[in-house]
Amino acid sequence: MLGDIFGIFKDVYSYYKYWNDMKGKEIIIITHSLKQPRKDHDAELINQYFEIEGTIDDVMLLPAGFKLKNVKERYRESKYILYYPLSGTGGRVRPSGEAKFVVRETKEKIISFSAIEQLEFKDVYDESFEPARLPSNKN
Repeated sequence: MLGDIFGIFKDVYSYYKYWNDMKGKEIIIITHSLKQPRKDHDAELINQYFEIEGTIDDVMLLPAGFKLKNVKERYRESKYILYYPLSGTGGRVRPSGEAKFVVRETKEKIISFSAIEQLEFKDVYDESFEPARLPSNKN
């Protein structure tokens, strides 16, 4: 049991050492999902993103995570409709709408390391990339 506790502390400390050098960096934490909104309409897909953007102000051991400053929380979604020809082979994807808006802004926010699904540095973030990239419309 003592070994397990030491192992957890060792993991948390390694996160701390790595991220402590990143103070002042702007990051974007991304949660992504790909959903089918209605079971009876299998040709429609929605790519949903929840993004938290901020500057690393502090790195903490307890609770293990970041303290961010100048935080913006955004929601973004892209809708797609899949089109299949009558032959049943091949198919196309057509974008059918997009939404993006700031949900909330705050001066500070604490994020637990365990709550992070994806993280990117703002200076290299490409919003047009979608983790669940759908086939292009090149038919």
